[in-house]
Amino acid sequence: MSTLKVDAIRHNSATSDAITTASDGTCTANITNNLSNRNIVDNGEFVVDQRGFSSAVTQTGEAYTIDRWKTRMTSNSKFSVQKVADAPAGFYNSAKITSLAATTVQSGDYFQFQQGIEGYNINPANFGTPTAKPMVLSFYVKSSLTGTFSVCFSNYTGNKFLAQNYTISSANTWERKTISVPAITTGSWERGNGAGLYIYFTLGAGSGTLRSTGSWIDSNFGRAGTGSTNVVATNGATWQVTGVQLEINSTGVATDFEHRNYGDELAHCQRYFTTLGRGKAYTFVAFGNMVSSSLSRCYVALPTTMRAIPTPSEHGNLTVDTETAASQAVTGVGGNLTENGGMVQFNHNSHSSGQGQSIAVTPTDTNSGLDFLAEL
Repeated sequence: MSTLKVDAIRHNSATSDAITTASDGTCTANITNNLSNRNIVDNGEFVVDQRGFSSAVTQTGEAYTIDRWKTRMTSNSKFSVQKVADAPAGFYNSAKITSLAATTVQSGDYFQFQQGIEGYNINPANFGTPTAKPMVLSFYVKSSLTGTFSVCFSNYTGNKFLAQNYTISSANTWERKTISVPAITTGSWERGNGAGLYIYFTLGAGSGTLRSTGSWIDSNFGRAGTGSTNVVATNGATWQVTGVQLEINSTGVATDFEHRNYGDELAHCQRYFTTLGRGKAYTFVAFGNMVSSSLSRCYVALPTTMRAIPTPSEHGNLTVDTETAASQAVTGVGGNLTENGGMVQFNHNSHSSGQGQSIAVTPTDTNSGLDFLAEL
């Protein structure tokens, strides 16, 4: 057995050492990508689904779907979204888009599946500065269609736009794609808790919204790269995605997908949306007191600090219950909250119990709950 003794290891075209060794037998490695927390995308493998998309849901307008993922469109009811147990090796779930009609895509039309990334999380890329860094987007995709498809990026005002095309070679087969996102030194980029960067997969785009690919351009109305396939133009066509990862990366070569444990991924998602009670019928979601026969107040502590002061709302059907009288339906929700929780106010049908009675708020079925929204 022989021993190779070196002070450092360096590529022949590099200007600095990749690994340096010390006399005590230890070494130091120059790693350009952190091994953890490198994926800027939340819920890229679609494991968290607080809203419940295990069945296909027809999309209208702007709507959040599987956690952190949103749809936007110019014409309603053209496709559905579903979380499915169909994924490449190493994954379990994907988001499945199904076209519901052979839609004629007009010049200004667009159909998107997107995620907004908070400014705090995009800051390390230094976009809009002389020290901006390139990034790499990688994902697995499967479609019943083959051809050219688009994934696009924009700042929060929409006036800096990048379209990149990718090719699906084989129908109904999982393929991994890698997309380069060049550094951009100009433009206005959110640095705080607003939307720092939008990523959107194009499911359909009219001729008036198509743009050149490969470079950032000034465009308020770009939706896809030239030549992009319109999934919504084929009735029954499907498009699926999982393993979505965006990382600061100057090599152009994507690293392996960063799998977070479920608890960490859930906390990432709950910063933007938290629900109490969904999937758990007749489970108490809040406790408090009756202020009047038709008004009750509760204190609610949220499981994580939310991005901004959330808006509380009733999803489905909630009731206000006491020990001495029949349940009464909630008719409205408001409150005085911070990012960590606070007082939630419930308007409800008149209760025979008097002021000061202890109450509990309860969902009436598994599709009901108390929601807190702080999405971008």
